[in-house]
Amino acid sequence: MQIKRSSHTSAFVIIPNAILQHYELSLTARGLLGLLLSQPEHTAETVKSLTEDVAEPSLSDSHET
Repeated sequence: MQIKRSSHTSAFVIIPNAILQHYELSLTARGLLGLLLSQPEHTAETVKSLTEDVAEPSLSDSHET
């Protein structure tokens, strides 16, 4: 299966491969970083507010703001 890459001009985030391949970080941490980076600049989101409605209750229960 071939991956097709295309140019993006808006509504995207660039995350360095080094972060995504940092195996000391959990998959949850890497995904959360992507979600945080995808928020508009000056957004007042916190880890807690972003994880309140996540299907993994352990996320919203275990992180402080």
